Amino acid sequence: VNQVNSRDKVLSNVFRACYFLAKHEISNRKLIPFLDFLEQVGLNDIRYFRHRSEYSVREVFLTIGMTIKEMILENVQEARIYGLLADDATDVAVVEQMVAFVSYVNPSTSRHEVKFLFIEDVLNDPKANGATADVLLKVLTKQLDDNKLQLQNMMSIATDGAAVMTGR
Repeated sequence: VNQVNSRDKVLSNVFRACYFLAKHEISNRKLIPFLDFLEQVGLNDIRYFRHRSEYSVREVFLTIGMTIKEMILENVQEARIYGLLADDATDVAVVEQMVAFVSYVNPSTSRHEVKFLFIEDVLNDPKANGATADVLLKVLTKQLDDNKLQLQNMMSIATDGAAVMTGR
C-alpha cells in the first residue's frame, strides 16, 4: 500500500535527482549510487524505484531532455523570430556532425537566450556523399521542420564561414 501511495512522489524525486546530476554535469552513471545515498539519508521511498537498468536510466534522462527541448521550442515559437548558430564538426569517432543552437528573446523574461537545439550525424543518409553544402542544408531544413520552426522566421544564421557552411 505504501509503495502505491508514494509512486508519484518517488518518480518525482528520481527525476529531480537525474536533473540535479545533469545540471551539475555529473555522469549519469552516478544516478544509482546517488539514489542509494538518498535512501540512506532518509528518502526511504526511493527503494520503490526498481527501474535501475542502464536502459531505464537512459529513458529517464531522454525524457528530461525531450521535456526541456519542448519548453525551449515553445518559447522560440512564442518569440516568433529566432537565429541559428550552426557548425559542422567531426567528433572523436570521426563522425561528421552538425551542431546547432537556437538564439531568441524569451517572451517570459525578455532576455536573450541561446539554447542547444540539435546534433545530427550528417552522413546518416546512405545517399550522402560527404558533408557537402547540400547535405548540410538538407540536415538543417529537416531539423527545422521536425522542430516545427518556420524557415521564414529565422532572422539570422551564424556559422564559422567555411565554404561548406555558406554554400560556396
